[in-house]
Amino acid sequence: AMPQREYDAQDDAWRELDEDARAIWAAEHDARVALTLAAACFAAGTCITRCYVQIAAPDSEQGERVVATYFFGRAAYLADCVPVAKDLESMDMDDMPCKRVLEAYESTAPETIEPAEVHARPRDDHRMLPPALRDLLLADTADELEVMEEDDDPYVARVVELREQAKVDRTGAFEGFSRLVEELEAKCAVAELLATGPVQTQFCDNQLVRMVLPVLEEDRSVRILRAPDALYFAQHEICSFYAEQEDFERALPEVRHLYDLARSSMQSHFALINVLARLERFDEIIEVARHGLRIASDRSAIGYLFYRLAFAYWNCDQLDLALACYRLVPRGEESGSSALEEMQGLMNEMGVSEPPTFEEAVETIRRAGLELPPVPAVANQLADAAVQLVDNGFFFLARGCIFQMWRTMGNDELGSLNRSLG
Repeated sequence: AMPQREYDAQDDAWRELDEDARAIWAAEHDARVALTLAAACFAAGTCITRCYVQIAAPDSEQGERVVATYFFGRAAYLADCVPVAKDLESMDMDDMPCKRVLEAYESTAPETIEPAEVHARPRDDHRMLPPALRDLLLADTADELEVMEEDDDPYVARVVELREQAKVDRTGAFEGFSRLVEELEAKCAVAELLATGPVQTQFCDNQLVRMVLPVLEEDRSVRILRAPDALYFAQHEICSFYAEQEDFERALPEVRHLYDLARSSMQSHFALINVLARLERFDEIIEVARHGLRIASDRSAIGYLFYRLAFAYWNCDQLDLALACYRLVPRGEESGSSALEEMQGLMNEMGVSEPPTFEEAVETIRRAGLELPPVPAVANQLADAAVQLVDNGFFFLARGCIFQMWRTMGNDELGSLNRSLG
């Protein structure tokens, strides 16, 4: 299909091409198309780790005649072929630069191509993590990063039964939840005693929370043991029982226990803040809310924490800080309208007619030792985890990190990458 003639603009004439030159150009053109098709293949999905590109020519007698087959692995393609592809436009086809590069990738076509092994869930993935990921995520194998319970977990079934019982017998259900907590805490204690190194038992309500959890831990030798879902649910029911009775003094130690069990969960922060608010312990609310903002990455959670923090600072007579926190509650979130109303009341008390600008509010909290979330430690944790998990083939785990980065940054490339991992 290469042209037989080319136009000479200087002589304003067409001239025949040398047949040997046409053959060289055709071979080089084939190689460049093969390189382009491989790029399209790898760009179609991050899970694609290898591909074959086959060049075939029409044959009047046999249908098609295979000219060449090339095999590419993603890592080698990125390292060796992409740099060449960037310079192809300036390379003379007579020298066949692309054809020469692809000689190293010539292969025979396989009869079948086996799909790459991609684990659907961490619990089924028993591969060892590379050393850098072990230190980053505080886990040794991929299955240690599982956060979801089995669908038929008997302890979760007991929680469901006790919740039904609570509709008619709240006291009896409360006693059942207490016994369940004792039983599961004993199992966790045994697991901790059997561990060969330092461990912590923590509940994470989703995969993202598990990825962020290591930000709170300085000791890279610690490993995280997963607290059973039923333990957290049952403890939460105990907290709710006391709250319903408005016995907040007895609720407080229980909700602190819930908080210690799930240090990276926003729901445990909210539960503790709500009880502290009823007890008007505003200094402690500030401490818990600031801790939550260190690890928060979700817009609604950030808004709620700033809202609670603002009211606590107001009651501690730190009015400038309170006003800044009200200003930083994202508009449109659940707590946004309440924050606007309370902020107006605070401004009336302060004799201020205009709220601070966003930049002024950020500077005010910065001087108080707060950063606007997601803080760099969380953003870096997610970015580092995403890159290393993709590079090492842990695609399910990587997707949660990339999805959250996309939600936070609104970057089109991250959105495409997230979809490619689905």
